[in-house]
Amino acid sequence: MKRGQIMDNKKGAIEMSMTTIIVIVLGVTLLILGLVFVQFIFKKTTELAEGAFERAEGKISDFSQISKELTISPERIDLEKGNTKIVSVTIANFKEKNINAKLTVSTKSKDDDLICLFEETESDESDDHPLPSGEFRTLNLRIESKDDGTIGNKVCKIVASGLGEGIQDTISIKVVA
Repeated sequence: MKRGQIMDNKKGAIEMSMTTIIVIVLGVTLLILGLVFVQFIFKKTTELAEGAFERAEGKISDFSQISKELTISPERIDLEKGNTKIVSVTIANFKEKNINAKLTVSTKSKDDDLICLFEETESDESDDHPLPSGEFRTLNLRIESKDDGTIGNKVCKIVASGLGEGIQDTISIKVVA
């Protein structure tokens, strides 16, 4: 063999090795990206399923547990930082006359990283709701945890006016990472 042919063979071998390494690196990179994507899809699916089951349980209990003027369903939720959940708040008129009910929601002053709002008004007060005797109305309460908030147990307090004296209830929120 001539000297030039030997050098060409070495160059070819080095090019072949580099091409193989590049193909392997690209393959591993695509595999990792694919696995991350699949993990993301499963996480989102799990979150959606859990949320759907919580809402379904809340709706079922709305009909079976309306025994008081103010009912929150569910009474306790787990909420990841930076996420939002919807809770049902039901007001019922057990009096013999028509009433006009209004709800107000608040958090403790130390829980400023938790936001509780009624969806219909996007504020901490609901609209006035005229309720005939024996009727009930369900409102959606949106509970949001800020991204930079703290984890731990928190509370949203709902106070009803127009239903009677001192009608109030709370929902317990466990904020998790």
